[in-house]
Amino acid sequence: MSRSLEPFRRGGKCADIDIIPESVLGKSGLTFVVRVFTVGVWALGRVDELFARSRKPSSPNNPSLLGEVIPPGALTIACSLALSRILVENDINKDVRNSCPSQGFYEANKKLESVIFKWTGQSTRSQTAFLECSTSEQVHNIQKVLIESLRQFRYPVLNQLNVLKILIDSSIHLTNAPLHVNTNAWLQEMHDLYINYNSPFHFTPNGMGLTYAMLILRRMSDEESDINYSANIDFDLKYESLKFLQESREMYTMGRSYYMNIKNLYYLHDDFNDRQIHRNHAMQMAGSQVAKIYEKILRKKEI
Repeated sequence: MSRSLEPFRRGGKCADIDIIPESVLGKSGLTFVVRVFTVGVWALGRVDELFARSRKPSSPNNPSLLGEVIPPGALTIACSLALSRILVENDINKDVRNSCPSQGFYEANKKLESVIFKWTGQSTRSQTAFLECSTSEQVHNIQKVLIESLRQFRYPVLNQLNVLKILIDSSIHLTNAPLHVNTNAWLQEMHDLYINYNSPFHFTPNGMGLTYAMLILRRMSDEESDINYSANIDFDLKYESLKFLQESREMYTMGRSYYMNIKNLYYLHDDFNDRQIHRNHAMQMAGSQVAKIYEKILRKKEI
């Protein structure tokens, strides 16, 4: 890994920063999404290196590094990237794909898959089976990794919420077949956890509302499916979706929800300088137009 020889100067302060290798960024013809993916995998590789240096497993006989060396949240990010890779690969233009250097997008795929199998302690044979299968089977394999992580690590709760959201979103976007039979169970668990967790600055109402809205529209396209989408759910999906999307808008426009939730932040805990809170606030603002579109659709639809 190369490092900058001169410090990065801003506001009179100096700090050494890592330089992202040109091999990661690839050629200028790559789309923004592909570049984000390759940079994300590169950053994940750096995370793997840093945790390997700072933490050692208590038992050398345990092939899995999760929990002791690697936090469950890191695996969640890796699986999310792996699922987004499938979406990106399906949408890549042929010309863009041909312009990818060998050390770029497809090398990032191999790196990401090797990191997931290293962390989960799965064999090389399993890895080969994971790679050589259809898109729906790949989605199923990645979901199995997430479900096993969810079973083993119930804390932190924020990671549990992220895993459940990824499971639901991937079922909506990456499968042509009817939704996974467990989708309703995941949905009910995420809904209950969100209410009990009660930290909209860390797990935003925007994420909840968009997932609910996308599930409603996907459910309408699967009307002939044998799955009962209202089973095991004790809340109104459309009502909750519109409520969360409205709360999200109030969060970044300094509305009622913002002031109701900001009272739970503490200056002495440095909550007002929490980078995750600032990131989530920016993400809600970035998704505001998409949220408005879904709101309009849901208000017009008779569901």
